[in-house]
Amino acid sequence: MRKKQIIKNVTSFSIAFFLLFFISCFDESKKKSISHVIDYSTDIDYSVDGKRLLISSIKNVIISHNLIDQKSILLYQSKNLCQQAIYSNDGKKIVFTEIYEGQHYSEIFIMNQEGGNVKQITFSKVFSGLPIFSKDDSKIYFIRKEKINYGFKYYSIELKNLIEKEISPKIVDVIGNHILSEDSKSIYFVDFMANSANKKLVELNINTGNFRTIVENQEYLTPILQYNSILLYGGCNFTIENEFNKLIQKEIGIYTHNLLTQSHIFLFGINWESLIKISRDKTKYIFLKSPGKIFEISADGKNERQINIDESEIIGLMK
Repeated sequence: MRKKQIIKNVTSFSIAFFLLFFISCFDESKKKSISHVIDYSTDIDYSVDGKRLLISSIKNVIISHNLIDQKSILLYQSKNLCQQAIYSNDGKKIVFTEIYEGQHYSEIFIMNQEGGNVKQITFSKVFSGLPIFSKDDSKIYFIRKEKINYGFKYYSIELKNLIEKEISPKIVDVIGNHILSEDSKSIYFVDFMANSANKKLVELNINTGNFRTIVENQEYLTPILQYNSILLYGGCNFTIENEFNKLIQKEIGIYTHNLLTQSHIFLFGINWESLIKISRDKTKYIFLKSPGKIFEISADGKNERQINIDESEIIGLMK
C-alpha cells in the first residue's frame, strides 16, 4: 500500500504538465469555493535569509510566507498557472514557470523579489520549465519538452541577452526537484523515464552533456544539496518481506552520498512525501508531509515543527 501511495503522490514533471492543462481557470465564483490550496504538487523555496517561504503551484499566484509572524502576502498573480518559483542566490530575483492553459505549453518568467518588473525569458511555445539559477545568477538552467509523449532536454539561457544553449542531447524525464553542484559543473536530478518503479538520481555534466547514475533502486528520490564530495538527498529504501512480495518501508529520510567512494549513509528519518528543500545556511529543511501540511526540521533531524499557514488567507489573496 505504501508503494502505491508513493507512486501516486510523486508524479513526474511531464505527467503534471498534462494534468494541469486540463484544469480550467478559476474565476471569482470558483475561488470562493476553494477550501484547500496546498497539496503534494506545491512548490516551496527558502528565502536567502531563511525567514520566508516562497510558495507556488497554488493556482495562478505566487505567495511569500513570513516564518516569523506567519503572515502571507501576494507577490504575483496571473491568468495562467504559476509554479516552480525559486529565489536567485542573491535573493533579488525570482524565476518561475507559467503554464498556458488550453494552449499546451509553458514559458519561464523572472521578476523582482517583491513581485514587480515581471519579464518573460523563454518564447518557445513548447514545454519549458523547472528553472534554476546559476551560482552567479547570470543564467538559468531549465528543461524543455518539444513533443508530446517525448522526454526533456536540458538547456541554459543567458539572462543578459536571452541566448539559449542546449546542454544535453539525451532525452530524460525529470521528476521533482533538481539542483546545481557547488562548482556549477553539474546538475543533479531524478530520471523517471527508464524505470518508474526504481528511479535514478543522475548527474549531468553541463560542459560535456554526459550523464552518470549516482543512486538507483530506491522507491523515490530527491536531490537536496551538493557540497565538497557529498551529495545530500532524500530517499526511501524498500525490502521484500516474503513470497507474496509485500514491500516493507525501510529508512525513509535524509541520506548523504559520497561521490568519490560511491557509498551512502542514512542520516535520519523523516516522513517526507514529495519535496525537501534546505535553507541557504544549511541549518534546516522544509518538506511536505501530507496535503496541506508543511513541516520544518533542524539539520540534525531534531525539532520538527509544522508551519502554520492560513490557507483561507491565501484564498483571500487569490480573489
